[in-house]
Parts: sequence; structure tokens; C-alpha cells
Amino acid sequence: MGADASLWRRADAAGSGRGAVLLPSPEDCPKLMSDPHPVVVIGSGFAGSIVASRLVKAGQKVLLLERGPWRNTAAVRSAGISDPAPLPHGARFCTHILRRINREGLPGGGLTLNRRGMYEVFSAKHIDVACTSQVGGSSHVYGALHKRPQDPAFWDGHHDKISAAQMEGYYQSVLAELGSAPVSVDAGGPNLFAKRFADNPHFITDQQSLDIDMGLRGGLGTIPAEELSGEGLLGSARGIKRTADEAWLLPALRNGLVVRDMCEVESIFRQEDGEAVSYRLDVRNHKGKKRDSIVASRVILAAGTLNTLRLLLLSRDRFGGLDRMPRLGFGFGGNGDYSAYWGHGAGNADLSEGLPTRGRILLRDAGLWRSSRPWPTIVEGALPYSRLLPWLPLLKAKIRRGTLLAGLGPDDMSGRIFLHKGKFRIDFDPAESRIYKDLRQAFDLIEDLSGHRLTHFPKVSTVHPMGGAALGSSPEKGVVDDAGEIYGHPGVHVADASVMPASLGAPPSISIAAWANNVADKIISLC
Repeated sequence: MGADASLWRRADAAGSGRGAVLLPSPEDCPKLMSDPHPVVVIGSGFAGSIVASRLVKAGQKVLLLERGPWRNTAAVRSAGISDPAPLPHGARFCTHILRRINREGLPGGGLTLNRRGMYEVFSAKHIDVACTSQVGGSSHVYGALHKRPQDPAFWDGHHDKISAAQMEGYYQSVLAELGSAPVSVDAGGPNLFAKRFADNPHFITDQQSLDIDMGLRGGLGTIPAEELSGEGLLGSARGIKRTADEAWLLPALRNGLVVRDMCEVESIFRQEDGEAVSYRLDVRNHKGKKRDSIVASRVILAAGTLNTLRLLLLSRDRFGGLDRMPRLGFGFGGNGDYSAYWGHGAGNADLSEGLPTRGRILLRDAGLWRSSRPWPTIVEGALPYSRLLPWLPLLKAKIRRGTLLAGLGPDDMSGRIFLHKGKFRIDFDPAESRIYKDLRQAFDLIEDLSGHRLTHFPKVSTVHPMGGAALGSSPEKGVVDDAGEIYGHPGVHVADASVMPASLGAPPSISIAAWANNVADKIISLC
């Protein structure tokens, strides 16, 4: 198992068909934290789950630290994981939807509401950013859309050991592991865009509107609408949408991976003993309400863009545990995310029923788009399923009668993340990127052609932050090399979307997963 057998207990997974899962015994957790570890992974979304799984499979001893809890899903229950946090459904919506709100002017820079909450929000002057906090990361709440970068040559030209051709094999591997495939219009459940707008002459409403791969289980036509509807922004209760913890972490537990949920790394300190370099991680254990320290010879940062950047900036600028990284925080963007509420008026149908993604918005007549730039990527998405919300009649009425129009495309990545007087700051102005003007223009056209009013939100928001620790050919051009290793800090790697050297202009999940596989392969080759 790659660990002292006395440190483990066997979780009862009887009847799951999966076999027992080995978990660390609570009384022995202090020993796990104090022993030196060859590899520590920070974060458990697509990036952390894949790297941890791959390294364990290669025979390495790996400890994964996740600040959030396991979620109470079918896969987690069947694996015998104890004390999972509930999804924010029903009355739990009010108590478990938010972990923390970060905003300049709030005491301490933010307000923590529930450390077992699902979302953390960063509110800056020009943009709001939402990220998640749980084992499995954003895979619990994403739209299950799998799309390569808008530019086929995205990976070319940033480092001579990384290319689009080399990365393609990783994309194919991830898509196969997630069972990614297009959804049929005939079997995709209720409220698909193609069905609802079939009589509108302006939009493409055949299979082209669903010509996007989704990571959903097969046989959707046999699944009741109520079950399909519970796979969106409030989590994946039944596992129709395959999450990172189910796909990679739970199998890796049986191979010796140690996962410590509710453990937040607050700083990283470089330690040198002659030529040997190791790293001390200072960890806040939210379960025991205490702090521990871990020493690791290799650290993989996969905490999501903002939390990876926050940890690196704090470690360098406030605590002095790391140094250099002259490009840290530069080249940040929101992936061109832009969304609006699309009201469809009163009717008998509950528009919150159905898949999390309803289809792409494409024009039959390209001449209607009066721009020299290409029509942007725009999809119709579901709002949270109304039956999962508490008794809030006005909110439920809005949700039943509307959907979410979501666009994205390559922005200029002109933002910067930094600390100001020790506080985390986001400086990004969407007005500097043309894509936001394109999307607003496209949304206005959709409103006119559909006859249904769009309500624009007062500020641009993104769930796809990226950049700030970018891939580059040198410390002057980026933060990490082809293995995701930080220049000047051997053994510290970055595996999440903060490495993106440009805006993807597409949902980032499979690009993050592809990069994580690359990082894992490079680490394995070094050991």
C-alpha cells in the first residue's frame, strides 16, 4: 500500500461492488501529518485527482490535501467515506451554498460563512470569480462540457517541449476515461434548446446544436427528468455527471493514496540541507481546528487558479517561504466568460428541468452576425433545479421561467493577481478585451431573434479563471516549465489552470486534465 498498514482502517463498502476502501485511522492522523512525504498534492479537482491517481499507480507514496469536504454523493456513500458534507439542496441551500465571500473592505478581506460550504466568491472591482471547495473540486458543478481550446495550435510556441500534437494524446485519454460523447437531441431529456426553438427560423435546431462532447453516463433517454435535473450547479448527487473524485480519487484510495479533506495549506517554506531541497507546508486542519506542518520533497499545486496563486503569493510576499517568480500573478484572465438571465415568460414547463447544458446557440444565416470576428461560443445552460431549492417562491418562479445564456471566448489575459498590504487582489478589466463586446453584441442579437428578454448582470463574472502562473520557456516569460515545475523551485509543480499561457476560449476541464497528465508523466520520468 505504500504506507504503514497500522495507519489504516477498512471502511465498510459492503454491497457497493467496489470492495473495501482503506482510509487513515483518525487516531493516527497526527503521524501521517508529521512523517516526511515524498509527494504532497494540494487540491482535488481534475488536476489534483489526475496527478495523485497517476503517481500512486506508478508506485509513489502520495498525500492529497483538500481544504473542502467530501460531498454526499452516491459514489462517496458506496465507497464508505465517513462524514461527507451535504450538497446544498433543500434547506441546506441556505447553509451550504457558500463557503466564503472575499471582498475589499470586509474585515480580514472576507467573510467565512461555512467551511463546508460549496462555493467561494472573490468580488473585485470589475469582475466576480466563483470557485468551489470540496473533494472533486469544480467537477461537481460544471456543465460537463468537453471542448478543446478554440485555437488548435493553443499549446504551440510557449515551450519547446510542449506542443499541440504532444498534448493531443492526453485529450483523447481524458475523453475516454470520462466517457465523453455528444448527446442525442432525441434522448437528451426535457427543455433542450433544439426542441424548444424548433419553429424559430433563425437558429440551428438539429443535432448540430448538441454537437459538443459531454461527460455524462449513457442511456440518458431512460433516466427520469428529475434525476437528470439534479446534475447542475448544485452538485451531482446521482453521478450521471462523472466527477473527478469518482473517476480518479476513489480508485486511487484502494491503491494507497491518502486523502485528508478539510485540510488547507496556508504557506510553503523552502528548506535546504546541502544540495537537498524539501518544502514545509503549514496546514490548517479545519476538522481538529489546529495547525500542522508537513515536509515534502515534491509538491503539486492543484488548488484551482485563484487558490494556487494566493498560496504562492502569500508564501513569497508575506511569509518569505519562497522567492523569485517574477511573472507570478501576471497574465490572468476570465476565459471570456459572460452570462445573462434569459427569461421565457410564463408557461407550464419548468425550465430548470433537464441537463445542465441545453445546447449551443448557432445562427442559420451567418449574415445576421454583422462582425468581422467569428460568432462566439454561446450555450444555453440550466439554472439550479427548482425542486432542490428551499421555499423561496419569487426565486423559484424566476428559475422555472428562465435559463442561463453563457458565452465564452479568448480574452486578452491582461489581468494581474497580487497582494496589497497583505490582502489578495484581482485587477482585471473586461473592457480591455474585445471578446466581451462581441458577446454583448451576440446576446443582443439572440434577444431580438428569439423575442425573449435577456437580463444582463451588473458585473462580469467567471467560473473559469486562468493564468497567473503561466507556462513559459524561461523565468522571464513564465512561472513554470514543461513539467509544470516552478523555475527556481525544484520539486514544486503547478497542475491547474493557472498555468494556461493564453485564454482557452472554451470550457477548461479537459485542457486542465490534459495538462495534469503531462505533469504526472514528467514527474514519473524523473523518479
